[in-house]
Formats: sequence, C-alpha cells, structure tokens
Amino acid sequence: KALIELGATIKPPVYIEEDVEIAASAVIRGPCVIRAGSRIGDFALVRDHSYIGRNVVVGAHSEVKNSIVYDNSKIHNAHVLDSIVEENCNLGAGTRVSNTRFDKEEVKSTVKGEKVSTGLKRFGMVVGAGTRTATLANVMPGVKIGRNCRVGGSFELTQDLPDNHEAFVKRYKYYDDRFFQVLVVRPR
Repeated sequence: KALIELGATIKPPVYIEEDVEIAASAVIRGPCVIRAGSRIGDFALVRDHSYIGRNVVVGAHSEVKNSIVYDNSKIHNAHVLDSIVEENCNLGAGTRVSNTRFDKEEVKSTVKGEKVSTGLKRFGMVVGAGTRTATLANVMPGVKIGRNCRVGGSFELTQDLPDNHEAFVKRYKYYDDRFFQVLVVRPR
C-alpha cells in the first residue's frame, strides 16, 4: 500500500507502487511512474513523463519534469528538468538544472570533444551514479557529469565532468574586500 496524504494532487495517468509516501501538498501530474519505497515531499512537483525509481526522495519544494531518476537518489529542494540522474546520487539543496538555452536554440552537448546539437530545445543534464552536488550548484543545459563526482555549490557548471572528478570554485582575496574566483576541476 502507498500512503498518499489528504490534500495531495494526483492527475492521471500515474503508476504508484507500494510503500510510496506522498505528502499532502505534493502534486503528481502524469504520465509518471513512482516506484516502491519512494518519498515525495511537501510542495514537491513531479510531472510530465517522469520516472522515479525505487527508494528515491524527492524532497520538499523540488521539481522533477520529464526526467528519469534512478534508485536510491535524493533530490533536496532542487529542480531536475529534462534530465537523467543515475542511482545513488544526492542533489543538494538549491541545485538547479537549466534545460533551455537563453537564445532558445537547440541544446548542444559535448561528444568526443566537439559540441554537437542534441536536436532538442529542452535538455538538462545527465548525472552518473554516486554523484553529489552541493547547495546551490547550477548545471547548464547539455552538461554530462560522470560517476562518483562532486560538484561544489554556488557556481554554474558549464562543462562536462569526467568520472571520479570534482569541480568547485575557489575564492581568493586580492585587495581589501575584493575577490576573484577560479574554477577548480581535478580528480578525486
């Protein structure tokens, strides 16, 4: 049995397996699949062709749209749009995924070192298994993040990140209260 609190909004078609919990203020707008053991938090929105794997947490105030989120991943007050998130990932609070380009052209992604069109106007990110993002990480459209990566907070990731790497911003003080920032990408 699933526990769907009074007040939750569910617009079919939605397939919900056993042991799922959906908070009273959550909205599920199909078509969607929510697998066993998953939790959908307060004011969360899962919509439009999304697949939520087993034991996934879609935390309070999160949005998942047209995305696949594999087993045992956690999304904390984050937006996952037109994306794929493999298993055992943890997207920190405020992680945002841009799924469209500012100029509204087709999203490009890097393949073998070359930027190529995806043929899509909306495409977010692909995240490998075991990856974690920190608070307020921003990921630009078409970016691929490898397995077992760490993405620091409060900056935007504009390039692919290979397996087992980390990316973060390091701040340096150079004069009184002035700072400059450097993006650091290195193996873990």
